[in-house]
Amino acid sequence: IQLEPHFPDAYNNLGNALREKGELDEAILCYKSALRLKPEHPHAYNNLGNVMKDKGMVEESIHCYLMAISLMPCFAAAHSNLGSVLKEQGKLDEALIHYSQAINIDPRFADAYSNMGNAYKDLGRLSEAVRCYCAAIRVKPNFSDAYCNLASTYKDAGQLEDAICCYRKALTLRPDFLEAFANLYHSLNFICDWKTRDEDFAKLRIIIKKQVEKSGINDPLPSVQPFHALVYPLNLSEMRKISEKYAQRAANSMALLGIIPFRHQPPNPNREKSRIHVGYVSSDLGNHPLSHLMQSVFGFHDKNRFQVTCYALSQNDNSIYRRKIEDEVERICDISALQPADAANLIYNDNVDILINLNGYTKGARNEIFSLQPAPIQVSYMGFCG
Repeated sequence: IQLEPHFPDAYNNLGNALREKGELDEAILCYKSALRLKPEHPHAYNNLGNVMKDKGMVEESIHCYLMAISLMPCFAAAHSNLGSVLKEQGKLDEALIHYSQAINIDPRFADAYSNMGNAYKDLGRLSEAVRCYCAAIRVKPNFSDAYCNLASTYKDAGQLEDAICCYRKALTLRPDFLEAFANLYHSLNFICDWKTRDEDFAKLRIIIKKQVEKSGINDPLPSVQPFHALVYPLNLSEMRKISEKYAQRAANSMALLGIIPFRHQPPNPNREKSRIHVGYVSSDLGNHPLSHLMQSVFGFHDKNRFQVTCYALSQNDNSIYRRKIEDEVERICDISALQPADAANLIYNDNVDILINLNGYTKGARNEIFSLQPAPIQVSYMGFCG
């Protein structure tokens, strides 16, 4: 740059180096300098989008990726990056479109295959996720992230031996892969393989301690999930710190979208007496242990004193348990297709007084809804005992 101050690629490359060092503001200045010198520079827009995403400036990152794509429609990396931002927003179908475009442009784009697998996994389409991860590994045989993602998908499908094999492969490729190590430990507990349990847990505890002490907004979540932590010999303080990290991530994900929590007025003691509106939120209102235990509770409320709404985070499975709940509860509302902010807005407009989270940190939870405080009183019950 000293030799050629009007060299846009030099500014772009300097931005990349600064981003690698974590100097994000300085990187932004470099990318903007590149764009001032060459406004039609797609790579500078893509890289600026990456650093905007790092800073949590989601809308700005989307704008940058779209600009990069408009300047170079066959820019596979920009399509994949845009897909990843859309996935984080919960817009999984839109994300899949951009991952597909990235792969059509570059059929050997391993990251795009893996990212597409993550979207399919979030949608519960596990067989399609497996195909994507396997495609990523065929293109890039040493792709440790793809092996870890494939393992997690096998784990969700109950194929524990396959999961353990893939976690071990990921760790062979990357020995310091904390997420793979934590999930391998959890999987070995499932099959009662105790051979290295004590030494593995001692290592895991050190990892957890370091992770929960970090406070940056972009720091990774603890490698142990809150629900998994309940079966480990952790103390209550350690369990709580893990859960708090996941709670903060749920709140941060909404804040990054510019969505602020609802505010509630103190109750008016002079208001006309009315029924208390209780809302139950769960992904397990069907053939699931939670409904086996709770199926009659919803209808037991005194309808003269309580109005009860069940908000379902999963579609109707047509089981006898779902039918019993639907027959006995005053109202059931399927919010499975709504974004968290839209679901929270619906609950807020329903004037729910007490909102009960029946998931906590179990599979299918949508804790982003609760981070927006759509009801003045919120309670955790049954699904998660933390």
